[in-house]
Order: sequence, then C-alpha cells, then structure tokens
Amino acid sequence: MPVAIRNTQSGPTVFTDKHTETSIEWQGKGDVSGGDIQVVPDSLLDNVNFMRVIARGILVTETADKSIEQALSVHRAAWEQKEEAQKRHSQMTIENAEKKDFVSTACIGPSARGTGECGEPVPVRETQVGEKPPLCSKHEMLASQYVVTETEEIKNGEALKQWNRVHVDPRTTAAV
Repeated sequence: MPVAIRNTQSGPTVFTDKHTETSIEWQGKGDVSGGDIQVVPDSLLDNVNFMRVIARGILVTETADKSIEQALSVHRAAWEQKEEAQKRHSQMTIENAEKKDFVSTACIGPSARGTGECGEPVPVRETQVGEKPPLCSKHEMLASQYVVTETEEIKNGEALKQWNRVHVDPRTTAAV
C-alpha cells in the first residue's frame, strides 16, 4: 500500500538513494500545488536512510499503519530530544556579552579655570554607570566630595541620577 509523505521544511527536499536508484523530490512546506506531499511505495519505509529522514522530522507520514506511525513517533521524539540537548549545550558555551561595553561619559570634576566642568572623556563599563562619580585621572581623588541625587526626570521607568559636588563652607562668627 503506498504511503503519503509530507515535507516539513520551508524549501524543497530531495531524497536520493544510490543503492535502489531512488530519487524523490518534495516542494517546500505548504506548497500551493500540493508538491509538498508525495506518494511513495511502502517498501521505501524499509530503507534505513529514508527512515532516518523521517525520524528527524524532515519528512512525515500522512498515511501509514499504526505500528509504523508509533515507531516513527518514538524515533522522532528521540531525535528531537537529542537535538534539544545539543542546542542547550551549544547555548551554554556561548558567552553572553550583554552590557560589558565601555561607554564614555564626561568628567564632572572642576575645570582648570575653576568654572564649569572638566569634560574630559571617562571610560566606564555600561553596567557600572552611576556607581561612582565619573571623574578623570586628574580628579579621581575628589570622589569623596560627590554625592548622587535623583532628578525629577524619568527614563526607562527610573529617575535619572545626577552627581553633585558638595562642600562645607567655613563657619563664620558674627561680630557682637
């Protein structure tokens, strides 16, 4: 009894077996002319190479007796588990480099003339922005003089933070 086999891949699939001189071509999944389904002789289900293609889910049977369907579904489930395990293993070996980039921010230390800010670029890891005041090498010793405050401006659901230099004025005594 012939068996209908459907292609599950988006592009054409060709099965060729040199020993039996068999070559069958399926069009991509969902082909409007129906070329994604081909009727093949049931003897092809005895071909080991053809069964591997079915076990991997590249091709699926549309009509077959229950014992063949069960065997194929067991093979397909085993193949999918193996593929998923390989995928998980591959993903574990990939380094996730999120937010390890350096960003440049301007130094907020005092300028050489005493008015304004230094403005020299300070490289900071993206994950560490806002952890300490952005100060260049000339001004890093002033870090203890800066405090962070939240502004009223909101970005990504969080209040923006701003570094401010604090200083203590000398106490003056009033003349009596």
